[in-house]
This record gives sequence, structure tokens and C-alpha cells, in this order.
Amino acid sequence: MFARWLYEVERQVAAALVERRTEQTHVQVEAVEAAVQRAEGELGITLDARQRDAVAMALKSNVMVVTGGPGTGKTTLTKAIVRAFGRVMLRTADGGGRRARVLVCAPTGKAAKRASEAIGCEAVTIHRALEWGPGGPKRDADNPVEADVLIVDEVSMVDAPLMLALLTAIGDGARLILVGDRDQLPSVGPGRVLSDLIKSEAIPVVKLEVVFRQAQSSQIIVNAHRVNHGSMPHMGMDGLAAGGDFGFLVEKETEKAREQLLALVAGMRDRGFDPVKECQVLVPMRKGTLGTDQLNIELQRLLNSGRRLSIPFQNGVLSKGDKVIQVKNNYQKEVFNGEIGFVQEVDPRDGSCYVVYDDERLIGYTLEDIKEIRLAYALTIHKSQGSEFPVVVMGIAGEHFVMLKRNLIYTGITRARK
Repeated sequence: MFARWLYEVERQVAAALVERRTEQTHVQVEAVEAAVQRAEGELGITLDARQRDAVAMALKSNVMVVTGGPGTGKTTLTKAIVRAFGRVMLRTADGGGRRARVLVCAPTGKAAKRASEAIGCEAVTIHRALEWGPGGPKRDADNPVEADVLIVDEVSMVDAPLMLALLTAIGDGARLILVGDRDQLPSVGPGRVLSDLIKSEAIPVVKLEVVFRQAQSSQIIVNAHRVNHGSMPHMGMDGLAAGGDFGFLVEKETEKAREQLLALVAGMRDRGFDPVKECQVLVPMRKGTLGTDQLNIELQRLLNSGRRLSIPFQNGVLSKGDKVIQVKNNYQKEVFNGEIGFVQEVDPRDGSCYVVYDDERLIGYTLEDIKEIRLAYALTIHKSQGSEFPVVVMGIAGEHFVMLKRNLIYTGITRARK
């Protein structure tokens, strides 16, 4: 069975991509090699043969996919593509030329912020690029996004309806470069866009499969790839004790596992990390002994208790300093699903609060719309997609058996940076 509306959305996505693939490009071919060399020079790197070919493909193709796991050079390649397009001239209708306008976007605010930091240019959410409001996107076929090159990061998170909206709003002749890890969890919404595109072989795909030597020193990356290939990660805590970045504890009883998880988080200060701002607990589900609902209550008590001012919130209270996550898109406030912030102020008189988000935006919530946020000391792995955290403490239990798939564990591991 297949919902007719979803069939129509996927049909239109496929048709738009095929049409874009056949459009004529407007880059002067002789400039491609020079642009690749200049990009290497500006970044102070030497691309391998696969990466050089990928940059050249990006310059000459109207649509392409870049996929690879952690440590395979996706970010380096994306930076090189951005630099290369900044150096080529696009032919204009009057026979002249101009510099390409490059726009980088991502599905969530957190992913866009991370892309900005990693790539070195401003990135925005897809919704912001499309100027999405309460009535839908303002950008469409009649009012396309003002970009010659659109790079979409973390595209595994993009569902079919959002991809259709994006394709509809890309101007004629503009390039589309889709970057993501096909082995991560698919989008929460309908459609497996990245996976289906790669399997179709209908558009050019660059598969980055070699883990670079500098990345191999990270046990986070090594163990993520081990899990992805069906092997057990390296067990024990010896790596962390020796100054490494990965540890694996086994506890058969779920209650004791929860106690160990809480103790690990509480001990983060001794390791030089802020347990609230730098440490993120990830688990597969909301319910259960090791679910986010229960863990958030206990972590709040552990990390942010003793506040005199608080307001009623869900099954507990909300206080200044609490870590929260927006759980639905709010176009009027311009705060979107998945954005994490910290409570700046609460007002017990009317049950309102203010939350400050990563880019220093201060968003107010009334008693009516405060249901759009939840405590975020612990998140589901699905909610963490597109984000990275200095430290991740991941809890997995038998009670999560219906969710325990390889790509879930792989996605959780790859959220950790340090």
C-alpha cells in the first residue's frame, strides 16, 4: 500500500531531479582545473584523486550527491567545492560572466550552525532559505531562491515533501549538491530521499569510503565504522582512562545502567566538561527506565536543582538554566524543530518563560505555547540528528529492543566530537 499523495510527491521529486540533470551547465570548462587548484591553495590542503574528481564534477554538473561516513572527508570536500565556485565565472544570458552565488543550507538550525562552523561560510536552515511562513514557503518556481549553487548538508534528514519544496524553488540552471551519510537514520518524515537517490543511479554520486589517517586516531570514528559494518565496538573504559575519546560499559540490569549513566554525567566536570552545555545524553526512546522522559527528570534534579523560581511544566517544573528543545516548527517565532536552548528567565505569575538559543536569539513562551518545548538533558537519537556535541553519553537497554538497529547506534555514536 502507498499513500497516493506521497506517491505523487515522490514522482515529482524524481521528475524534477531528472530534468535538472539534463539541463546545460554554464561553467567555462577550461576554468575547472584552475578552480580546483585555487581551492586547494586557499584551504592549504591537497585533495586526493577522488576528492579532486568530485570538485570537478560539482563544477560541471547540475545535480550530484556526496555521501560518506565520519572521517571520509565530506566536510573538506564541501569546503573545496565552495571555494572552487567562488573562483569560477558563470556564463550569463548576455554572453558575459559573473561569480557564482553559493548558498549552504541544512534541515535544522543546529545542523546549519555546525555547517557554518565547519565549512567556513554562512549556512541557513532549509526553511529559512525558502522563507517558510505560516502559509508555506514564499520561495517557489515563480520566486526562486537567489543562488546559483545550493549545497544541502545532512540531506539524510530531508523528507520527500521538503525536498519537493526545495526543488520547486531552485532557479533554472542552478546547481544542487546534496551532502549526507546514507548510513545514518532516515528522515522522520515520509520518504528515504538520500538512500533512494543513491540506489536509483539516476544522478551522479560521489561515495567517499576511505577513512583518512588523521581520523583513524579517533576511536569515535573507528567504532562508528565498526558498528556500521556489523562488528562490535571496542569494549571497556580503558580508552577513556588513557585519554582517548570512546568507552563502552556493559551492565545487565537496567536500573544499575541508569545509575551508571547518571554518575558518568555527574562526573563530567572532573573531566573538564560542562555536564549541561557540553554533554548530551542520547537514548533510543522516550519511554522506559532509560527513556528520555524519566532521565530528564533525574538529570534536571542532578544538574539544575535548588532554583528558587520555577513554573509548572509538563510533569514537573521549569527553572532558569534548564536545557530545552523546540519540538515543532514555529514560523512566527522563527524557531524550529530540533533547536536546543537554555531557559533564561521564568515568570511564576503567568507561567511564561524566555529561552536563549545558540545564535543568542531570545524567544518568549506563554502558558499556551510552552508545550512546544521539552527538557533536553536527554534526547532520543532521532532528535539528535544533524547535531554534534562535545560529549555524548548513550544509553542502550533491552527495553529498547524494537528500536535497536545498526543505523540507530551508528547515528548516536557519530553525534560525539570529543
